[in-house]
Amino acid sequence: MNKMLFIGDSFTWGQGLYFYKWKEENRSLPNSVGGMYPSHSEFIRPDDLIYKDIHSFTGIVSKHYNLIPIKRETNGGSNTDLVIDLIRLLDTHTNSIEKVVFQFTTISRYQFRDLNMDNIENCNGTFDDIFLQRTENFF
Repeated sequence: MNKMLFIGDSFTWGQGLYFYKWKEENRSLPNSVGGMYPSHSEFIRPDDLIYKDIHSFTGIVSKHYNLIPIKRETNGGSNTDLVIDLIRLLDTHTNSIEKVVFQFTTISRYQFRDLNMDNIENCNGTFDDIFLQRTENFF
């Protein structure tokens, strides 16, 4: 067991950390580049991803514990997507994971669907209905 599994949204992935590298490099980018990933994903190079991984929460924490970080290759997503990916990554890395960090995204990004389903068409209720149903257990 030598790995630490991180599951989360764009913050866990390290969204935007490469902007600091680009500033250090004085890299010139089009004015259309913004904070949202689709506006700049085509400009990200392999060395930017390495920088992001080293300086992200996942890189810092796994280094502290002397474990290899494992995380989703994709950026963002709903809590349902995170749970589905958690199951897939646990299956992939079986007995090599020592610690798991699950960072939930905001509830507004939650896709309310049965976890046995694999697409958005299988939603089951409005946001208000599901939110009320889920939060009744909190109080």
